[in-house]
Amino acid sequence: VLERIAQYAHGGMRDAQTLLDQLITFAGREPTLGDLDRVAGRLDRDRLERLTAALKDGDGPSVWRLTREALSGVTTPEALVEQVLLELRAEVAKEVEETGEVNETALLRLEILSEALGRLRVSPLPGILAEVTLMRLASSEGLVSIGELLEEARSLRDGSPPPQATRPPRGSGKKPPVEKPEPKKSPPPGKRIPEKRPEPSVASPSPSPPARRTPPAAGPAELFRRIKEVWPSVVTEVRKKSVRTGEFLRTAAAAAVNSSGALVLEARGETTLSHLKTPAARDAVSAAIEKLCGFSLPVEVRVKKTDSPTASKARERAIEDEPIFRKAREIFRGGEE
Repeated sequence: VLERIAQYAHGGMRDAQTLLDQLITFAGREPTLGDLDRVAGRLDRDRLERLTAALKDGDGPSVWRLTREALSGVTTPEALVEQVLLELRAEVAKEVEETGEVNETALLRLEILSEALGRLRVSPLPGILAEVTLMRLASSEGLVSIGELLEEARSLRDGSPPPQATRPPRGSGKKPPVEKPEPKKSPPPGKRIPEKRPEPSVASPSPSPPARRTPPAAGPAELFRRIKEVWPSVVTEVRKKSVRTGEFLRTAAAAAVNSSGALVLEARGETTLSHLKTPAARDAVSAAIEKLCGFSLPVEVRVKKTDSPTASKARERAIEDEPIFRKAREIFRGGEE
């Protein structure tokens, strides 16, 4: 309970003391997490457990219904997302301590919730943003582990059939069965088994990558206009291949097509910048543009530039020169400059 009070107070000593005093007044000397949630204006434990279970099971209708109930006077959008984040984080910590394993899908959910929590504090429509965030979590697909990817790559290299997927269905909570290796049969005494010599392999020509279609003979402005028309579909197409890349791309913006014929993306932060600059992310964006627009462009990523103080002052002076601003100044100041 004390740990959760510190989390709700965001490290503020006075806020934590005030919340603790209210909790003791309300529940006495043996308060529970349920008492704390009621005092802090959070979702009760039963609804919270049902909501997190629906998120892990991918039950979109239940997530929508429980979210709407929570935001209908029970709690605030920011408090709801924060409470779900802390609950899922506690489950991840418990699983790591007990099994020593890390669930990639759970980490993705924590990352999406953390980014949404930062946007909620400045969003003009926090309720809609909270609904969209939780619905995205319900529709996120399970990730493939690095071990399975490496095993599949080895199979493709050796020419053997890929291994069968052993991941459990979503929401089952069951771990994949561990296959025990079959014991090697030893030859009978006195009998020698001839060694098999490897057959000489014939090097087959490696397939060349498919050639990407070059952009049409149009200027950068025209190419950028075509991309902007389908940009929401580009984000959706990228998200089908990688939920994480799609989420980062959704927070970025297509800025322009430069003179070199590359699409320039502007990222809002260093985390988004470092992810979208990876070759896999840039190739995914380029492939989506090729699918939707019929041509392919290289992708460059940069941090979104902020206005300089001189530009900000110039914009303020331009606003002050607007007729409606001058009229308002005459009304409130009696025409005095």
